[in-house]
Amino acid sequence: MNTIECPIFLPSLGDRIRIVVRYRNSWRPIFWFKLSKDGSVYLGPRLAEISEIKSGKASPIGDNQFRVQYSEGERIDNPELLTQAKLSFHGSGIVNTPGGRTSGEKIRSLNDQVLLCVTTFRHLSHFDVIDETEIKGRDVCLNCPIDESRPLWGQLWIAPSTNEHPVLHNSEAVTWQINAFFRYQGVQEIKKLTIQFVLAYGVEGSWPPYSSVLFVGEDIQ
Repeated sequence: MNTIECPIFLPSLGDRIRIVVRYRNSWRPIFWFKLSKDGSVYLGPRLAEISEIKSGKASPIGDNQFRVQYSEGERIDNPELLTQAKLSFHGSGIVNTPGGRTSGEKIRSLNDQVLLCVTTFRHLSHFDVIDETEIKGRDVCLNCPIDESRPLWGQLWIAPSTNEHPVLHNSEAVTWQINAFFRYQGVQEIKKLTIQFVLAYGVEGSWPPYSSVLFVGEDIQ
């Protein structure tokens, strides 16, 4: 990679941001997130239809590396969760998932930039097509080059705006990435907060059978 695009946006607290990519000459929302005044972040993949949700745990196999076994995990059968699947990272550090609650980063107490979560995406053909007239003012449309041989993945970083910095993946396996910055004001305690969404291609391989969101957390005692 010779250059990396880093667009900057200035949304309002409570705005629902959609990440939209172009595939087969059509725009497709693939991810969304929202930051609330109390520092809570709500997010999730943007799927045409959710037929199955699984929740599971994995131990690291190296520095910031995890192996996801899609055949494992606990299936969640609550029909209400199938229609409202999302994660919420509360400013206090509590993380609510379809599978329960855990403890994560205390967003309102952050001093440095941290990785909130990683998301992997099913093949883009599984995401809803929207007409250009349906694109909203809070949609971020990315004309990313499509590489069918490399699955697309994303990272969501969060930091006090005074300590934000671009996350650069210099590995030869990353052939393309874009870093979108979203700067907010008026967050409780921390005042100014920046969310950085990184979208990239990784190593060659098959696209995963599910979209997933991965994060580091601890069980609540």
